[in-house]
Amino acid sequence: MKRSLALPSLLLAATGAAALTYEIVWTRWLQLALGAGAASLAIVVASTMLGFAAGGELGGRLADRGRRRMRLYGRLELGVAVSALAASALLRTGAAAELAVRLPRPLALCAALALLALPTALMGATLPALAAHVGRSADGLRVGVSRLYAANTTGAVVGALGAGFWLIQRLGLWGAALAAASVNGAAGLCALAADRGTRATNADRAEPMADEPALAAGGAALVGAAASGFLTLGNEVLSTRLLVHGLLSTTHAIAIILAAFLAGLALGAHLIAGRVRAAGARLGTLGAALIVAAAMSLALAPLEAHAAGLVDALRGRDVRFGVRLFAEAAVAGSLLLPATTVMGFSFPLAAVAYAALARPGRTVGRVVLVNTLFGVAGALVAGLVLLPLLGLRGALVAVALSSALVGAWLCAREPGWRARGRRLAWAALGALAIYGALWARPPRLDAPPGQGTLVAQHVVGHEADYRVRCYREGSVATTYVLEHLPSRRRDLLIDGFVAAGNADGASYMTLMGRLPLLLHPQPRRVLVICFGSGATARAAADAAPDLALFDVVDLDPNVFACAPAFGPQNLRVLARAGVHVDDGRRFLRRTGPSYDVITQEPMPPHFAGTSALYSVEYYRLARRRLAPGGVLVQWLPLHLLAPLDARQIAAAAATVFPETWLALAPGDQTGLLVSSPEPLDPERRTHAQATLHVEFVLDPAGLARFVGGADPVTDDRPSLEYSGVDRALGRFRSARQLLLYNLEQVRRASKL
Repeated sequence: MKRSLALPSLLLAATGAAALTYEIVWTRWLQLALGAGAASLAIVVASTMLGFAAGGELGGRLADRGRRRMRLYGRLELGVAVSALAASALLRTGAAAELAVRLPRPLALCAALALLALPTALMGATLPALAAHVGRSADGLRVGVSRLYAANTTGAVVGALGAGFWLIQRLGLWGAALAAASVNGAAGLCALAADRGTRATNADRAEPMADEPALAAGGAALVGAAASGFLTLGNEVLSTRLLVHGLLSTTHAIAIILAAFLAGLALGAHLIAGRVRAAGARLGTLGAALIVAAAMSLALAPLEAHAAGLVDALRGRDVRFGVRLFAEAAVAGSLLLPATTVMGFSFPLAAVAYAALARPGRTVGRVVLVNTLFGVAGALVAGLVLLPLLGLRGALVAVALSSALVGAWLCAREPGWRARGRRLAWAALGALAIYGALWARPPRLDAPPGQGTLVAQHVVGHEADYRVRCYREGSVATTYVLEHLPSRRRDLLIDGFVAAGNADGASYMTLMGRLPLLLHPQPRRVLVICFGSGATARAAADAAPDLALFDVVDLDPNVFACAPAFGPQNLRVLARAGVHVDDGRRFLRRTGPSYDVITQEPMPPHFAGTSALYSVEYYRLARRRLAPGGVLVQWLPLHLLAPLDARQIAAAAATVFPETWLALAPGDQTGLLVSSPEPLDPERRTHAQATLHVEFVLDPAGLARFVGGADPVTDDRPSLEYSGVDRALGRFRSARQLLLYNLEQVRRASKL
């Protein structure tokens, strides 16, 4: 009996959007609890994907036991709504963060798995349930699984864009989780209503598929499903790193990259649905898809490294925010869609090739299990093992070649393929290996940036004027130091953004190290969060050579590895300091001692994840670690903040520290928030101002006028990452003009 695909496809599209929203929200909360490093992200990915995998197997078994699969699907979605909302409520309380600090990492992993196990397993069971509902025959399963997979992935595209551009900004993390749970609940009720009045008949039994010639090759089909998952998620991790280097790691850019990747998978599944009947269960078709996808991913990867130049060429001189987003979407789509579209063929082809007699639910569930498990392996191996070991290019080649090797093996096992087709498959594999060996050459230090080295956009076309002094590709970021030969300026770049350097404009870093030590009566314990080029830590160490406790923290270990590129002073600082590779919030939560001085200079607030170091909850952690009379100094980049963002950050600091001042570096270069649990000593403040030529432009009363009722940044509403800083840069035409406008607002508040 043929079933309509319209309602099942609509339901899976809606819940696909909800599932992606949960994943983004849970990732935020768990990274707040576990830290923002690569290992924490791996825990989050493993927790969610392992639940999906187990749910796929379980859902397939349940679907094959019963006859009313639409009712089963409805109950699963209602279960998702309740369990996902309960898990979100527990994560929201902050108790998970306190528990994670007290547990060893293995136990924290187990706790994360346990917390998300039920909702993710129920999510993973939904696709096999609906596939069994529509797959009552060989043709129904062939076409149905492709259409349903395409619909579910299309919904994930909507979820990625919705969460990245609107949902979290408007509703916050908890509001986004509520919205997603509402979608699951509505889908469950709709499915139950559609099932009402129907009754199970013999027609609900799946038609035997024993006549399919590929049944004997079911194990090989699962190998193909495993290779597909490994290639897809491994390539997603690595391609995102390449594109982020050019587009920068803003929330909007990451949402666009994720949506483009998912859109390709959805398009591929949709295209193969009309041809899967003709392709049948031939392993050769699946193998060819793996080889072609691997080849396309390698062929386009060199262009991904130049994404920034492509975006600028497309938008020209137009600085409007909408034009920039369009250009980023066009570049990401054109670079990702060809390969990911072919990747989208693989899951439906593997499901059809594995067609397991009269068990359509178990067929799809088993493929979901294997595909997801090896997808997790692909993401973790690519990001945590291959990338630090082989670099971005080498990791891409390794992932692509492993997938292509499986594809060639599948082609060789296909009885219907002639010997010529098998020879072509092995020849393609050899060509990919040669291409990869030539392309993935390691970078050479003390040479002009070129082959094998990612460089910032402003260097392109001027390579002869620069030298690479340090280059590291790690699981956290691509970190390197470039020297401009004519000026001898050195810049520390993290994923393409100039995070620190020794230019004149970076003198505020030295100011950040000296200012709080002059304001404190007897500084003995100092903590520097975000080491960068080491200028702040050096200044603090020079200002107080007899410190009893001196700690420096940075999330990226390669920042410390590149420290020697900024001179021998850094080596002396690191020899004196306690060096900690950790997330700043996690370090504050788990450390025991209190500090007299804390300084921090994170990445710009609109970068993904950075909002957590500007929130009310962060300032509360910092206050708990400040000794009586302690001083906290935080960078306030007025040239990279929309006017409302600057006020919201100031509001967050003032909410926790009523004694918060706004200081301006000499020459109005940038702002510094200076906070303390107690009033600052007027004489010390005057002495610091005269010594460092810093201007305390806003006292606590003036800061309150500047804030003007703006809502403070919180963990639940990370507004900075979804704010209008890019719109503001388009409106003011340059960072300099934006800085001047923010300074005007600051000085106006100081005179009222």
